[in-house]
Amino acid sequence: MRILLAHSFYRARGGEDVVFEAETHLLQHHGHQVFCLATQNKDFEILGTAGRLSSMIWNRGIYQQTRQLVEANRIEVVHVHNTFPAMSPSIIRAAKSKGAAVVQTLHNYRIFCPAATFLRNGIKCEECLDSPMMWPAIRHRCYQQSTAATAAIAAVYALHRAAGTWQKQVDRFIALSDWMKTRVVAAGLPAAKVAVKRHFVENASPNLDRQRAGALFVGRLTEEKGLRILLDAWDRLPSPPPLTIVGEGPIAAELQSTYSGRAEIRWTGQLGRHEILRLMEEAECLVVPSILDEPFGLVVIEAYSAGLPVIASRVGTLPELVLENQTGFLCSPGDPVQLAASITRMFSDSTPRKDFQQSARAAYEGRYQPETNHQLLMDIYHDALEGQRSRRVAI
Repeated sequence: MRILLAHSFYRARGGEDVVFEAETHLLQHHGHQVFCLATQNKDFEILGTAGRLSSMIWNRGIYQQTRQLVEANRIEVVHVHNTFPAMSPSIIRAAKSKGAAVVQTLHNYRIFCPAATFLRNGIKCEECLDSPMMWPAIRHRCYQQSTAATAAIAAVYALHRAAGTWQKQVDRFIALSDWMKTRVVAAGLPAAKVAVKRHFVENASPNLDRQRAGALFVGRLTEEKGLRILLDAWDRLPSPPPLTIVGEGPIAAELQSTYSGRAEIRWTGQLGRHEILRLMEEAECLVVPSILDEPFGLVVIEAYSAGLPVIASRVGTLPELVLENQTGFLCSPGDPVQLAASITRMFSDSTPRKDFQQSARAAYEGRYQPETNHQLLMDIYHDALEGQRSRRVAI
């Protein structure tokens, strides 16, 4: 199959970037003709304010480039990952104008919420679902606490929502879990167009015999990822085990300064995937204390691939991934007391951590390996092509 994959890379590397690269390699491995169109969001900042807004709404360069790529290479499917902010949704209309089927992976909730999280000041918020112009987000300055920046994002998504870019131009959406599908359909996407495909990771030969010690946090250091809650929980432990924190983000400097005297807490900054997997093979548990409704949780299945049990918040998709008392524990989001109790329980002598480790690896082998994912992706692509042909016949 001839496929164009499109993605706008974030300034700070995250899970969406990892997934884009992994799916690219997966499709190439299976012999598909894969073409990639990528932008770097860090380059987007050199544009002036007017140029940034214009490109966010309609990136003319990407539009023309997509049309040329689709036509010249007879692309059958254009699979879009992140378009924010540098690429713009213009790529979707460009692909359709040249007859390609369009598939979009929903990595977050950006098309419904300028903050992409359905969170405001740490509390769930869905006000913009009832506001075509997303006025509540502008009023509350939901993106980077800036009225201007939030208004710019709201304008982009309100305009494309009104123009039917997602409702009419995308043939299939990929939700990352059953929970996420329910959420986005309730928000207005057609249920028949939303398929579920969980992520995958490659880790065929982990070293499961390493000496394990301590807990691990991996993720962007932002409020919604719950690191502040985790550190509050750590303060409540009478004998806290070692904690390794991997990642970068806007609250990193503040929290590192606050906890600089804590010998059991180690900050690594951003690390590469192989280094992270090695740390996962050496830890006794991963902690995922998110307060937002996670669309998926790539770090959880990375942990499972290394035989690492998980303590996670009971939010979003995480309860689909973490099997209580089998691959880890679940606790209430934003509750450091309950999180501390779960950590204490994990490190208790009565907890069969070896059994948890084996269950975690078994969960990975059963659901999150590349081969299973490739077949799901092919099914979605074929459904998108068939849906497009059916509409042509109807017209």
